[in-house]
Amino acid sequence: MNSVIEKKFTVGISYLSLISLLILVFFLSFQTTLMSADNVDLDLLIDEDNWQAEVDIDLISSTDYPIYINSATINDLRRIPGLTEEEVTKILQFRRSREITNISSLRNVGFSDDKIFSILPYISFRVIEPISFYHSQRHFLRSADSEIVSRFYQKTELQRKRTKLGFVSLNDYGSKDLTRYHSYYFSQQSETVFEQIVLGKYRLSLGQGVAFAPKSGFSKSSAATTYPVKNYSPLRPHSNPYKNWSLEGFAAIINTGAFDLIPFYSQTKIDASLIDDQISTIYPYGTTNKDRRNSAKERIGGVALRYRHKNSSYGLYYSHNRFDKEFVNTAFSKRYDCLGTFFYHREGDFDLFGEFAYLGDKKGIVSGIRWGRGLFQQLLLYRYYEKDFPYWHGSPFSSQANFANEEGLYYGLRIRPSRRWTINVFFDVWRHPDTRYFEKMPTTRTEQYIQFIHKRQRDVVRLKLHHKTCDKYRVLDNLPKIREEKKTVLAIDWTHELSNSLSKKSGIEYISRYIPEVKDFKKGILLFENINWRYRQLRILYQINVFRSDISHYIYEYSLDGMWESRPLVGDDIYTYLIIRTNITEDIRLQGKLAYFFSGKGKSLITQFIYRL
Repeated sequence: MNSVIEKKFTVGISYLSLISLLILVFFLSFQTTLMSADNVDLDLLIDEDNWQAEVDIDLISSTDYPIYINSATINDLRRIPGLTEEEVTKILQFRRSREITNISSLRNVGFSDDKIFSILPYISFRVIEPISFYHSQRHFLRSADSEIVSRFYQKTELQRKRTKLGFVSLNDYGSKDLTRYHSYYFSQQSETVFEQIVLGKYRLSLGQGVAFAPKSGFSKSSAATTYPVKNYSPLRPHSNPYKNWSLEGFAAIINTGAFDLIPFYSQTKIDASLIDDQISTIYPYGTTNKDRRNSAKERIGGVALRYRHKNSSYGLYYSHNRFDKEFVNTAFSKRYDCLGTFFYHREGDFDLFGEFAYLGDKKGIVSGIRWGRGLFQQLLLYRYYEKDFPYWHGSPFSSQANFANEEGLYYGLRIRPSRRWTINVFFDVWRHPDTRYFEKMPTTRTEQYIQFIHKRQRDVVRLKLHHKTCDKYRVLDNLPKIREEKKTVLAIDWTHELSNSLSKKSGIEYISRYIPEVKDFKKGILLFENINWRYRQLRILYQINVFRSDISHYIYEYSLDGMWESRPLVGDDIYTYLIIRTNITEDIRLQGKLAYFFSGKGKSLITQFIYRL
């Protein structure tokens, strides 16, 4: 009984402390805004941790890609995924004196090769011909336990003006089935009432992602207060071969001035494990078990309505969802109705947003406010999802991938005292209101993060401290159980630009995990060195990681798409990877990635060929 009271008291103190901090920071930021509103530098509004621009996300409509970069308007450039406001300004200034004719021109604008590669699918150096062709294929070779297996990925897309036809496929390691994971789509856009029509696989992006994939979401990251902007329109072809969040059938955007009507229909097969012909588990990312592939069917029919006015938008949606099988867990219904509403409102430096949804008899809520510019930027976000909430197509802000049975309050703060200094802080307090897993009582958990960034002309130094208390399923002393654990990460890294074509990055990370119930303490340390070199059309990126750890370090490394991907490193080993990229012509690019562990426990080789015409 005393432990229950103590828990409630601790939670109460946590909320009280958080509220007190919010009041104090709000007061300080309000005073600072009044004093410095006339001196706010636009450069301070750009989030250096998030390579997307802070724009009116909810008001972005579908843009025809690729666009001719020399005649694109400022609004067209702002809608290119990956371009910040500062980079848009660089393009406009460069175009005043000369044309941007090739990749070398973009380097002269001031873009890195990674940024250039990320925006290439959206731009053209010449006036678009009636038909354009894009093809990318990637080969993976992986060695583990003395066995070499292969994987193949390809994406092909034809485009004529505003019409797109595409096919993407990915096979399993060791499988000869090149269409194991695939996506196909036909998309037609126009300036008529039928603004967009999509056939095949597509993705709905509505609200904050409670019922369907988010249009603009939030995540707990070093950015603390910003959107992970993906410039999604409400409807777009699903070009990812994995099944997560994809619908299959047809959808359209019917535009009637300020209103958008979005009817949609989907009938698709899903990967699921069955017990007595009832659904036990759904695998949104697919499964290697052949017996569970395409084992169930789902049908969805619905409509969404969105109203846009100046810097605001409001919407609602309804759908009827039906599976062809019952669920083992009787809390999930074979058939249910989905009804929700969402809004995004901007007033000066304040952004208000939210979504409320009923899926069957379960409700989900995300609501928040973001405010401040200049010295202080802040975000306050509340979420609540009932237990056994149907989470199949949603992806809202949460502490876990399965976001059912959760209530939480998140606060993010960004402080920019000068051009050289940035401080990012966030606090997250959440609980599971109902019984979870095999525990007899609900749980309450917390997470805290602080990061200091110092920039000089050729150097960037970052220091971060991250602490989290949560539940994990652990087997200790041959006893599997959900246990409370405390995890702390302390890291520092230093990036130094040796020349315009050569830079290096060094870092060290210490991590610890403690399980109070059994007094189990584990720790680890990781050191890394990164070299980044560019010479004309050649780019070489090399990183070596040395680690000795009882628990996993999650490092982020470049993929061949120029994006970050996470890799867990645990044990005593050395892991290294090498990326080589070269442009044969303006339209042909070859690149490869070699990664391996010195212990020999794993090796991989990836090659990619990209061709645009």
